[in-house]
Amino acid sequence: CNVLRLRSNFDEVVEKILDIEVPEEMQTDTYIKLRKVVSLYRDAVDKQYADKEYIKELADRITEEDRLLRYEITKRLKKCFSTKTRKRAIRDKVEYQWIGKLYPAVFTDDFKILLMSVSKFMKRNSTLIDTSYEFLNSDLIEKAVVVIDEFDATKDTIQNELIEKSL
Repeated sequence: CNVLRLRSNFDEVVEKILDIEVPEEMQTDTYIKLRKVVSLYRDAVDKQYADKEYIKELADRITEEDRLLRYEITKRLKKCFSTKTRKRAIRDKVEYQWIGKLYPAVFTDDFKILLMSVSKFMKRNSTLIDTSYEFLNSDLIEKAVVVIDEFDATKDTIQNELIEKSL
């Protein structure tokens, strides 16, 4: 299949982390904390807790723990593999395949059709195997078809991104 759906790291983690098998040696304290907070978050959302502050706090904790986990993964990959072999290791080595399942952005340049939100398109794409980049300034979009969903939210998203970059 030549189509990759790129979503926020938050959405990927919340949907997938509890179902992906991660080798024991890769189950760091950060990974364990992230799994726990995702479990609490999913439970709160599924049971439709009235306490929106609690759900927001859990979401913020997921974002922070995810950032730390991605940092750990990137550090480990840099230590063990050259830039050119990192993606191959994630694709071929059993102990690293969970990374590609949890963070499909690792394989962005392997796909010809990319589905994403305007927000994802305007923000930096973190692939974990190389430096992050903006789609707008990437050669990648010249060779790909980019389909943007959530088009009704486009104007506000673009304005917010421009304001954020200006600050």
